[in-house]
Amino acid sequence: QLFRRRGLERVEEPTLPAAFVLDSHMSVAAQVVASFHPAATLQVRGGARRTSAESVAATLEHAITQLGVRTIVLCTQDVRPPEHSPLRETFLAESLWLRDHLWLQRVFRENGVVIESMWFDVEEGDLHLWDPSTRRFELLADSGIEAFVERVTARAQAEPPA
Repeated sequence: QLFRRRGLERVEEPTLPAAFVLDSHMSVAAQVVASFHPAATLQVRGGARRTSAESVAATLEHAITQLGVRTIVLCTQDVRPPEHSPLRETFLAESLWLRDHLWLQRVFRENGVVIESMWFDVEEGDLHLWDPSTRRFELLADSGIEAFVERVTARAQAEPPA
């Protein structure tokens, strides 16, 4: 409505209705995420750590309740693949902590939100996505990225649980 009042053009809807959470130093990951046209990008992955300000949780809650986000993608990048990186366990712990966040648990549950964990291997240029069923980071080839985008889009179009 603000755009209409001022006579400005309306911004296109995002093509990937997800919120991506990154550290501010993650320039490579930020460029890739920007190409996805996400609903929201929060560049303070440190906010997903136990010592974070509740403002990060409020930002994610806003993305879910106001922008219709049904997928939150916690991201990290390293010069090594996840199976060879000492950052792997810390990153997974952050992801689990976000899933268990007391304030957001209810919001996640009521809105059918799924937390994904994505790894950017900047040396090889590969994307890896955590698969909880295999308990491994799986390499996303072109078809894997397409399948990921389709899952995120389908999740966003589905009705939230009753």
